[in-house]
Amino acid sequence: MIFGQIGVDKIEHRKFSSYQLVHLTKLLNNRLNSLLVCDGVGVGKTISSGYVLWYFSRIEKLPSLIICPPILIKKWRFELKHRFGLSTTLATTKDEYELMREELDHSENELSNIYITSYSLLSRENKLSPLSLG
Repeated sequence: MIFGQIGVDKIEHRKFSSYQLVHLTKLLNNRLNSLLVCDGVGVGKTISSGYVLWYFSRIEKLPSLIICPPILIKKWRFELKHRFGLSTTLATTKDEYELMREELDHSENELSNIYITSYSLLSRENKLSPLSLG
């Protein structure tokens, strides 16, 4: 796959290496609508994930959900804003999560927001409404 064909070459001021696009390529080829990115410290998870999020937000115009530890929420927001020019919406409280769900339910696939929540919220709030992103 030539990366220009999937639009990644349109990210301004970004030089990428092909290994940083492996996760995006796998996601586009497997059509599972979800991706778990995990690896050791400092091997490029944030950058690889940033390309995935950029692609689905800007090219496919679809919403995304980042689930991470609470301590990493500010880092994710900062990295996505400063490295990729992507804004995010927090869903870190029960009320914010429910608002996110309502936005997604009533958007008729017109939203391409990137939401961030914590897995601790999801694990402790067993009465949260189900969420469908795709």
